[in-house]
Amino acid sequence: MPKLRKMMSSSEVLAHMNEVHGPLSLDAEGRVAELVKQMTMKNQLASVLISRRNELKLTQIQVAELAGLDQSEISKMEGPNGNPTLKTLDKVADALGL
Repeated sequence: MPKLRKMMSSSEVLAHMNEVHGPLSLDAEGRVAELVKQMTMKNQLASVLISRRNELKLTQIQVAELAGLDQSEISKMEGPNGNPTLKTLDKVADALGL
């Protein structure tokens, strides 16, 4: 079973970026914070979709067929490093009746 990683907060990402690349400008900090926020929201949506798939007792292959996607897209979305597009999340949500 893959090891789950804790999602980094915006401040943790910024601290890491500052450590690796030196101090970021205020503009760059805002862009990083917004990106982390978007990624967190997508991961939360993906988590809801995984729960719904399990509730309906559907396989990734079945969901992929219903959504018109490849099974690999569903697998990536459900993985710890998943970063699905909103379009993919929308297709899966429709397929799951959400």
